[in-house]
Amino acid sequence: MRNTYAARFMTAIVVVLITVCATAAAGQDSFNGIPWGAAPTAFGDLVNISREGSLAYYRREKDALSLAGIAPVKVVYGFVDKRFFAVYILLQPKTLITKIKQFIADDFGPPRAQLRIDRTIYIWKAERLKVKLKVYDDQPFFKVAYYYVPLSAKLNENRIEKGFEKSFSLKTDPDR
Repeated sequence: MRNTYAARFMTAIVVVLITVCATAAAGQDSFNGIPWGAAPTAFGDLVNISREGSLAYYRREKDALSLAGIAPVKVVYGFVDKRFFAVYILLQPKTLITKIKQFIADDFGPPRAQLRIDRTIYIWKAERLKVKLKVYDDQPFFKVAYYYVPLSAKLNENRIEKGFEKSFSLKTDPDR
């Protein structure tokens, strides 16, 4: 009888820990367990795919990241001055946008939306994080980006985006 209660208690703790860990991909101090501001060596299995001045973009060889239980098409990690400041997550199909928006809103509250000619951008801001979900009108995929504000605020966002776009061409090759 005593072992049954102990087993139930341990099972309950494991379920709570799994739930917390599965939904806490991005936090004020880390993303997927990797501290913001960390050097690329903290990842262990990064492959450089683009570099422009102090900006460098990497992919992980065996990235097991998922967002709201959805496996991304591609994940790119951004570094400035060898410090981790951004994650770009390419997802599809577009039918998953509502699920991803809700997943992010559960942590950051309701987004602010910007309508552009060729895309819609949803933006969430927290103390040290900015999250953007970009939906491209003419593409079958969408992108979620997490920015660590203490490092990204020092950079021009257009410069960040251009470097990212070069790291894999969104319009021509989402599989690169």
